Amino acid sequence: MFEFLKEKGDALKNFANTDVEDEEERSTAESIKAAIEKEQEILKTEDKDIDEDASNVEQILKEAETKKEEKNKEKDLDEKLADIEKVISTFGEQKNLSSKGSDPFKNTSFSLNKPIDFQTQVAKNYIAPYLQQPTSQGDRIELLFESLKKQNLI
Repeated sequence: MFEFLKEKGDALKNFANTDVEDEEERSTAESIKAAIEKEQEILKTEDKDIDEDASNVEQILKEAETKKEEKNKEKDLDEKLADIEKVISTFGEQKNLSSKGSDPFKNTSFSLNKPIDFQTQVAKNYIAPYLQQPTSQGDRIELLFESLKKQNLI
């Protein structure tokens, strides 16, 4: 019943339009639809790219955080091990000293009843400045002179 009215309305609507105008309207409408569809596709792909980039950034940040946590754990473990080693070394040395339980002056040639020979003491004091004790500084100077002699600079 209403289909008849719809057909008549469409006929009246198209009555004033010519075929050229219909083609132009259709072509503009089609081009507008095509442009809108292209824009929608571009927006969808951009949204997908943005979502993928965001997920990639999130993954990178998570990986960086886990790496930092692992490094902190390793540092903490290394520090704890170093502290334990220090404690063991200090108490280990103290244990060895206290476990001996012997006389600390056992190996010294120290006698209270023997008189002191002051002649040898005075002689040692006179000779001491001329006797050189081996030092690392002296060794460095000696090595420097040897290298300069090898290079014919002295």
